Amino acid sequence: MPPKVKKKGTSQKLAQVLSTQRKRRKVRVKLRELTPMEKAIKQASDKAAAAADGRRRSARASGPAPVPPQYFTDPTWGLHTAQAGGSSMTVVLGPHAGESTHYGSTPAANTPSVMRKLLDEFGAYGWIAGHLLNDNLGGAGVARNLTPLTTAGNKNHLNGCETLIKNTIAKAASRARNYRGDEHWYGVSYQVKVSDEKYDALGVDDGFPATIATHLLVSAKVVRQHKQTLVVSDLPAAEDPSEIYFAPFVDKRIENVMLAVDDAA
Repeated sequence: MPPKVKKKGTSQKLAQVLSTQRKRRKVRVKLRELTPMEKAIKQASDKAAAAADGRRRSARASGPAPVPPQYFTDPTWGLHTAQAGGSSMTVVLGPHAGESTHYGSTPAANTPSVMRKLLDEFGAYGWIAGHLLNDNLGGAGVARNLTPLTTAGNKNHLNGCETLIKNTIAKAASRARNYRGDEHWYGVSYQVKVSDEKYDALGVDDGFPATIATHLLVSAKVVRQHKQTLVVSDLPAAEDPSEIYFAPFVDKRIENVMLAVDDAA
């Protein structure tokens, strides 16, 4: 048979009850000794600690913050040839499109190949293999992304849309860095089309091949992408978070101004 357990006597039970009561009285006395100001401070401190703990738990549950994308939609190009270059480019730029780690590249002297003829005949001053998607926005110096432009035409492209778009992407990147609680990232939907109208067809100079467009057509608008659903939508001017918005434009004409031979020499 197992040994009998000795039951506590009445005096032991009484001592235990008295000890418990004394502990409870000490807690009550301690609470009563707190001043109203001390109680308020303690309550605020407890509330802040609970909130911080909630944030830590939420961060652990959700994982690291998503990285802002380079593009909401990757670039696509229209038909192109090694001789004439590209015909169009369409992209939806994200806030990281302008990061230096994503820069594109400069073209070779003979890309597209018509550039070799232009440079040989008129010298390097007057002609540029112009990017459809700017190299500072990830555009590569390859035939599909290039078209022959005069130096004036290239400057028109820069001033007519590229500077605005690069500045907008810089603002979107700053917003992404400094306001990580935003529901959206911001970017630009952007398209460049090379005109079907060529200089040789206008009888400007029989020496020009049928590859020199008279102008470009550019379209752009500010958009936003929901961080969770990744749905892309237009940004209304009334909901612009920090001067990112600009008025959209469609098929804005960028003149590829033909220089006189004397000017290009």
